[in-house]
Amino acid sequence: WPQAEYLKKMAKVPDPAVQAQVLDIMLSVAGTNNAYILQDLTEAALALPSALAAQWADREALWLRSGGQMCGAMEGDLGKLISKLSREGLPAAAVRLAAELLDVLPDPDAANKANPKDEAERIACSTLAPQTRCSRFCYGEIIKKNVPDLIAAAPQETFDLLCKLLEKTITFTLKEGAKACPEDHSWIDRPAIEEHPQNMVEHLPDPLIEGVRDAAVVICRKDPGLAESVVARLEQYSWHVFLRIALHVLRVVEPPAMRLVEERIINPELFDSIAVHHEYFHLLRSHFSRLSGPAQEKILGWIDKAEKEKAYLAKRENDLTEDQRARRLRYWQYTKLIAIQEYLVGPWKQTFDAMKKDIGEPDTPADFLAYMGPTTWGSASPKPTEELAKMSPEELVAFLKDWKPKGEWRSPTPGGLGAALGALVEANPDKYAQEVERFMDAHMDPTYIRHVLGGFCRAVEKDKILPYPLVFNLCQWVVRQPITIQGRNVPKGLRKDFEIDVDWHP
Repeated sequence: WPQAEYLKKMAKVPDPAVQAQVLDIMLSVAGTNNAYILQDLTEAALALPSALAAQWADREALWLRSGGQMCGAMEGDLGKLISKLSREGLPAAAVRLAAELLDVLPDPDAANKANPKDEAERIACSTLAPQTRCSRFCYGEIIKKNVPDLIAAAPQETFDLLCKLLEKTITFTLKEGAKACPEDHSWIDRPAIEEHPQNMVEHLPDPLIEGVRDAAVVICRKDPGLAESVVARLEQYSWHVFLRIALHVLRVVEPPAMRLVEERIINPELFDSIAVHHEYFHLLRSHFSRLSGPAQEKILGWIDKAEKEKAYLAKRENDLTEDQRARRLRYWQYTKLIAIQEYLVGPWKQTFDAMKKDIGEPDTPADFLAYMGPTTWGSASPKPTEELAKMSPEELVAFLKDWKPKGEWRSPTPGGLGAALGALVEANPDKYAQEVERFMDAHMDPTYIRHVLGGFCRAVEKDKILPYPLVFNLCQWVVRQPITIQGRNVPKGLRKDFEIDVDWHP
């Protein structure tokens, strides 16, 4: 609409009468459902004085509520309008616009998903997909870039709005709706309330969790006396994620509201809850030294008695040996003590040190019940390529012949060692071609020869020059070997032809 370009220019004219007339024209055509025109008019509103821009914001909020569909950059422009009104003293209008722009709507296919046709469909439809009025990316960007301005201008109103939106999101995501409360599975979908590498997959609740978290922290840091009302408001919602946010807020806000902190730390339900484990762990680690003496003794007593863990292990009497149950219990106590290790003294310090010497580092960081580590592909090698490169050819061949795999889960395998050997040959093909006769040994595992030849092949693909007669000698030697190796025993736990070659078959 060419006229919109003219209105954008005139909106910048510093004449109140002209700008008022621009708004009148904008409002007169605001009934259109052409989102491209409305986008241009929103750009014009960004140039108007805040009082006039607020009128346009209310008009856009009404349009969104009536089902208006945005396009292109309009979402971002409405986010900028929220920031403009927040910074220029009209946060109420900004909150009204944010409430519509960020609203969460039910999954339109919820009725069909409630009645799956078969088991596969039931599993696929185990959760619902609540909708937003703007794209998921823009939704997150608005909360990241524009909502902070709204929080600064109207912290309490923004906090209440974000809490309601987060509650709607959770309710619309779970097929059971509010009946599922308090279990929202947030500790699985978002392992940490704070920013953390474990929060790897972003779902719709994530930007709202971050918004609620940041608004709560801003309010409490601005006035620590409001911590009690903020925590009470969060806990009113009952869902676990709100409780986790409350524990996070109590940890990071200084000075700490120790009465509130202590009440939650000595809550036995929170002590044993998997749903709030991460946040409880860090709250305990941060404030254990500030707890009263009786509170500290209560925590240590719970760790010593381990009643819930003992009851759980008792139910697995048929699955675990007595020694396994004892080690599981000791490991549980050890991971609990890790949170407060720097405050332990006397017998407790001696107990922890003995556990640490016996157990070593936990399998995963103690502040997480489940942990996603770095992804690795293929089998492991007992020595990396760098260490193999430091060996002389004689030492390398001797190591290949002497090393034996254990066959345990995730332990090094011949396939893993072979891959490291192949990378070594690929990087230094001429050096190892000169030594091929050392590999022509009847006791050499065929797994390693395959990888040596693979290293030579990859070197050729990279246009490296080889002493081909020497490499061909190795190939001829392989061809002369009997396909079946007499007395070949594949160690238990290794997968044939994947982690170890069983014969000389090509």
